[in-house]
Amino acid sequence: FNADNMNKIEAVYGGQFRRALEDIFFRMEEGVNRNQSQLNNPWLKWLNFATGNVMFVNVRSALLQSISATNFIELTGPNNLLNTLARVVDSKQWAEDFTTLWNSTFLKERRSRGKIDIVQEEIQRTVASEKDPFLRLASLLQNKGYAPTRFMDSLAIAFGGAAYYRNLVNDYMGKGMDQVQAERRAMRDFREKAEASQQSARADLISQQQASVMGRIFLTFQNVTMQYTRLGKKALNDFRNGRRVRNADGTFK
Repeated sequence: FNADNMNKIEAVYGGQFRRALEDIFFRMEEGVNRNQSQLNNPWLKWLNFATGNVMFVNVRSALLQSISATNFIELTGPNNLLNTLARVVDSKQWAEDFTTLWNSTFLKERRSRGKIDIVQEEIQRTVASEKDPFLRLASLLQNKGYAPTRFMDSLAIAFGGAAYYRNLVNDYMGKGMDQVQAERRAMRDFREKAEASQQSARADLISQQQASVMGRIFLTFQNVTMQYTRLGKKALNDFRNGRRVRNADGTFK
């Protein structure tokens, strides 16, 4: 991206789209989940700690994470309900796939680096960067307090994703890929599916609203709702405008 094609993007999609895109680039390059204009905003630190207090050993939140195991079931496609049940019945293979996903780099990062949501990731970073001893201690305690939620998040993703992963592997192998290629592609698709349908701190999946001060107030416990709203809006716009949407395997819907 350079000034010329950014100007073209602005001409086609508008100034707000350009600013949102530039904020995504900023978050990706700087490794932060704040907009450029709010990088050093002290209110964000205050809101992070307030949210951390609410989430400290929050058992209800942890249990609610388990519901997201159903996110991987599709109405049509390789992981439809019948194929999902078939994979679960094959308990030995399902257990191997569950273990593979649980020990994957993706889920290890979500558990160790707080990649579940924006606030949790920033609280974990505060442990290493905060100078005030009281805030440093609070950050350390809150980081430990997120452990039940992190555990159940990984459990739900691996539990629901095991059948999804194996069905994709079988589908890709049926289309001519060898096993290594199929497993690599299936792992990539599994990660994209999980991060789009779960809460995620990934820079390119966070909106300007989520990264703003106002977003931290009104969307603190609604980040995944925000992501689903954007997915639904995009699908509706694609349908309304008659766009073909490219699937991961190269086909279109």
